[in-house]
Amino acid sequence: MRAETLLRLPILESQSFHALDADVTVVAPGASAREAGSVVRALFEAWETTLGRFRPGSELSRLNRSGGRTTPVSPLLFQVVEEAIAAARTSGGIFDPTLGVSVRRLGYDRPWGEMRLSGPSLRRPVRPGGRFRDVRLSRAQGAITLPFGVELDLGGIARGMALDAALAVLEASGFTPALIDTGSEAAATSPPPGGGFWTIRSGSSPDILVPLRRGALATSSILRRHWVRGGFGLHHIVDPRTGLPACSGVLSATVAARSAAQAEVAAKCVVVLGPEAGRNFLRSRNLSALVLTDEGEASVGPFPRSPVHPV
Repeated sequence: MRAETLLRLPILESQSFHALDADVTVVAPGASAREAGSVVRALFEAWETTLGRFRPGSELSRLNRSGGRTTPVSPLLFQVVEEAIAAARTSGGIFDPTLGVSVRRLGYDRPWGEMRLSGPSLRRPVRPGGRFRDVRLSRAQGAITLPFGVELDLGGIARGMALDAALAVLEASGFTPALIDTGSEAAATSPPPGGGFWTIRSGSSPDILVPLRRGALATSSILRRHWVRGGFGLHHIVDPRTGLPACSGVLSATVAARSAAQAEVAAKCVVVLGPEAGRNFLRSRNLSALVLTDEGEASVGPFPRSPVHPV
C-alpha cells in the first residue's frame, strides 16, 4: 500500500464506559467514534436497567423476588430469558441460567468492584442446578414463572446479547466498521479501515493476539474473578452439576463464533466440561477455541492466533 493511501485512512478512536459489570470500549473511525460510543452506551445502560442482577430495582431483580408467581415482563427480559433457557436445553444443562442462588451464596453478591475478596466460611449450602427445566415462559402473556427459590443469573449471556444488539444498531445506523470489547467478549461489524483485521488480546493468554475480521470472541476464565471464603478459593464459573465452582482442569477458554452470545455460552461450557469433553462440545458445534489447561495451551479447530513478541 502506498504511503499516501495510508495517510488517507481514518484514525481509529475509542470511547469507554462501565455497564453490565464490565468495562466496555467502542472503537470506530474518528469521525464517528463519539456518536458510535454514545449509541452503544445508551443501549448497554438500558439493558442494565432491565437486566442488572446487582440493581435491586431492575426488572430482573424483581422477577427473582417473585417467589413462584407468574410475572409479566418486558419484551427485552423475555427475549434474554428465552434465549438463556434455550441455551441451557441445547447444552444439556451445562450452561444453566438458574444458578443465581448458588452464585450469591458463594459470595458473588455485588458488583465485582465492590466484592469482598476474603471472608468467613460459607454459612448456607449451595445447590446443584437444573431448575431451568421448571421455568415457564408464556409468549402469549408476555410472562415468566420462576420456581420458588430460583434466581436467574444472566450475566455473561446478557452481556453477549447486548453486544450483538449494539453491533446490529451500529450497522443499521451506518457506524461501520466498529469494534466493541467488554474485556470478556469482543465483536466487530466488519474489518477495520483499509482491510486486514482487528487485533484482540486473548483472554485465555496475555501472550496471544487474535486477528478478528468480523464475528465475535468470548472468554470464560477461572483466573479473573476469584475470592476466598474460609480459606477456600472460589470463582464465578459454577458447575451446575454440583453448584460449586468448576474444577475441570480448564483454566480458560476463548471461543470464536458468529455471535457474542453463542461464543459466551460455549466458552462457559468448555470451562465446566473440561479438556476432552469441552473439545467434543466445540467440535459438535463447529466452533473453534483457544483453551488453557493445567498442562498448557491448545487450539480446537482453526482458531487464529499470533504470538506477541516483546519489543
